Amino acid sequence: MIFLAVLLLFLMALQLMLSREQLGAYPGVTAMLERVCRTWSCEPVLPQRAEALVIESSSFERVAGNTYRLQMNLRNTSRADLALPALALSLTDSSSGVVLRRVITAQELEAKDDMLLAGAQLRITQGLTLPDTWPDAARVAGYRLLAFYP
Repeated sequence: MIFLAVLLLFLMALQLMLSREQLGAYPGVTAMLERVCRTWSCEPVLPQRAEALVIESSSFERVAGNTYRLQMNLRNTSRADLALPALALSLTDSSSGVVLRRVITAQELEAKDDMLLAGAQLRITQGLTLPDTWPDAARVAGYRLLAFYP
């Protein structure tokens, strides 16, 4: 019982000393916290640092009719593993006016894991189908893309 109390005090002190973004930079601490969470059936929270995410390249193309394909390369520039972000996709017309906004959640992304490793790049391919009855489909001329944490 005393061991658990000491362990809890240690973990609380560690949390006060380091923010959760900084914890990811220390693999030994991260591994220890994962072991503790497995024992107590808790889930460790991955750091979320939008400023460390860089969209290196992207494309948005019509496949057929109202079906489109979004492809992008997302890089984690930090030293810590990060949670997968959501994507804000804005479809624009020829004058850069927004025609449609869509948020693609991290759960919707077809990724193998729920994290982006430190320094790693992730290639994402995502399909998007607009309703056939949507009147503005012909106005889509471009797109804007932003990775963010909700």
